[in-house]
Amino acid sequence: MLQSLEGFFHVLLDAVRALLAWLEETLWPSTVALDGGRRVRIKKQLAEGGFGYVYLAQDAYTGEVYALKKMLCQVREQLEAAKREIGYHRELCHPNLLPLLDSRVHQQHPVPSSSTGIYAYLLFPYISGGSLRDEINKRILRPLTTTGVMGTWPEAALLRLFHGVLSGVQALHEHKPALTHRDIKPENVLLKSDGITPILIDFGSMTPADRRVENRSEASLIQEEATQHSTMTFRAPELFDVSSDAGP
Repeated sequence: MLQSLEGFFHVLLDAVRALLAWLEETLWPSTVALDGGRRVRIKKQLAEGGFGYVYLAQDAYTGEVYALKKMLCQVREQLEAAKREIGYHRELCHPNLLPLLDSRVHQQHPVPSSSTGIYAYLLFPYISGGSLRDEINKRILRPLTTTGVMGTWPEAALLRLFHGVLSGVQALHEHKPALTHRDIKPENVLLKSDGITPILIDFGSMTPADRRVENRSEASLIQEEATQHSTMTFRAPELFDVSSDAGP
């Protein structure tokens, strides 16, 4: 009898939690419930790109701040890509790679017209130091435009930044199977508050590194993928004209 009551209590508690979650999402649509149990409220937009949006989010209970990436998966390929990105984050753990704290793939109701209504949410720590692009603009380009003289950057800090990025890349290459980021650029390197510890972000372009090419069709496919996933000015030279006979 006691076990039956205890089981009933747990079922009732789960039902109440589900009802509260539904009410919260209905009354406060800026609140996102994640699979790991966190509830975060969207505070403001931080960035926008082809992948979707990144928001500053705050834990609904503790007040801790995070970065929340939101992607609308309009077609199956986008949904699979979002799931792969989540998977890569869960598999990788390194001080110079952005850790994933929580996630959710969510079917919105009611579904908007001309949309699947499926959203992928990825929750990350909020890295407060800005991007490497911001730092380059502040230290080098802004002084150049205002004074005509290029700014300076201490050599020791540059070497530490470079070493940190390479350490993150090494972790990708040592993963089994080896992975390649495909879009390493200043915008995809965040800096911790100390200004010299780099964090490599945006795993949406990531793919297994070792791929054999045996014909022109496969070479063209890899070139097309590079066009979609690698920024031209930072793309590896061999991806502009892929050989039809290449391999790992």
